[in-house]
Amino acid sequence: MKFDRRELLTLVGAGALTGIASPLRAGNGPFAVHRPEPGLVEAHLTAAPTRHTVAGRDAELWTYGGGFPGPELRLRAGETLRLHFHNDLPEVTNLHFHGLHIPPTGRADNIWIDIPPGESFRYEFEIPESETGTFWYHPHAHGRIARQMWRGLSGPLVVEGGIDDMPELRAADDRTIFLRDIEFMGDVPTRHWPNDWSHGKEGRLVLCNGQSAPTIQARASLVRLRLINASNAHYMRVGRADGRPLHVISTDGRTLAKTRTAEDVLLTPAQRMDVLVEMPKDTEVELLHLPYDRRSPHLSRRQTLATLRPPEEHLSIPVPEMLQSFAAPDPARAVRRRFISMAMFLLNGQPYNPDRIDQVGRGGDIEIWKVSNVGTMDHPFHMHTWYFQPLTMNGQPWPYSCWRDTVNLTPGDTVELLVPLSHYTGKTVYHCHIAEHGDKGMMGILDVRDA
Repeated sequence: MKFDRRELLTLVGAGALTGIASPLRAGNGPFAVHRPEPGLVEAHLTAAPTRHTVAGRDAELWTYGGGFPGPELRLRAGETLRLHFHNDLPEVTNLHFHGLHIPPTGRADNIWIDIPPGESFRYEFEIPESETGTFWYHPHAHGRIARQMWRGLSGPLVVEGGIDDMPELRAADDRTIFLRDIEFMGDVPTRHWPNDWSHGKEGRLVLCNGQSAPTIQARASLVRLRLINASNAHYMRVGRADGRPLHVISTDGRTLAKTRTAEDVLLTPAQRMDVLVEMPKDTEVELLHLPYDRRSPHLSRRQTLATLRPPEEHLSIPVPEMLQSFAAPDPARAVRRRFISMAMFLLNGQPYNPDRIDQVGRGGDIEIWKVSNVGTMDHPFHMHTWYFQPLTMNGQPWPYSCWRDTVNLTPGDTVELLVPLSHYTGKTVYHCHIAEHGDKGMMGILDVRDA
């Protein structure tokens, strides 16, 4: 049976398809949240060593909430999150709410906070009404990021609202797909060897929601996959084994103006992408991890990420074409241009120094950042707090309008980014999101001050 958009509106409005659309969480299930008053979400999260079974192996990991990955936090745009975080690790840690456009100061996305072993900290911030999409959280205590993430610390974060209320997406099967790799030595993740700091740490076991090649029962003919690459350095190129396309509706948590069709999609470490998968009536869909050469010694191979079983009842749901209007500042309004070069362990020829301000901006200004990879392997450039619009790559216009917080540069690439320093002031960072590279120096400090 096939529905047109008018029929979908009627069925969703009547609640006939709401059971199909209830989201399935990744990892350790959803956060146990409490809503003591309208608009306030309260939750508790502990980082601690935990025994966990991974692909049939009993392992000692560092986890959030005892899960691998950590529990999924789902919020609504406009809500305030009050998160009580406790550190039961044997070393300092903290939290970074990756991709969220929230203050880099106070109790929000403040990476300068160090939470000692045995201590607690209360994070509290409001999610802007415009802030909807797929995000994630992970540690960001400089010099410890790579090791802590590798041992298991990361989890998904979803903010609902906006296009989620479109009839097609309300009727779709909403799935969070949390991707990462790992390798074990005995019952613990392998240690960081000297070459891992230059190459980036990778493992042969590629996991989907903490499992090796799971089978997922689809609950609708249209499946929304919220893809998150939480790897330290592993690039995830994802496609369908049957060669049919994926339909991209969002990049790095930011909704596109219209749906894009792609044979496969590439997610660098830290990137997210929401894609729609059309399910055949009675055939499974195999999601593949496809080879990608990031110019490192690590070999990327074809393997199964997950298998989607067709829904028990096949009610055809159309793929939406138009999603929302796309608004972006005019690049001619940019008041400043910056130039950033990326090379092994260096940005603009310098290693990271926590006592040095590398860039000073002014709140409300629009800037253009020109970022060049002068190294010999791929580097994903990531900016905290303020997302950007890619304008050009190697002098050619970016193929479609979008907002990102992470962009990949192959050796020799130069990308121009439109960066509105909107809404907030404060000190934060930009860096290579190969976690080992950031820890070893590919990071700079941006201080945005009052106009």
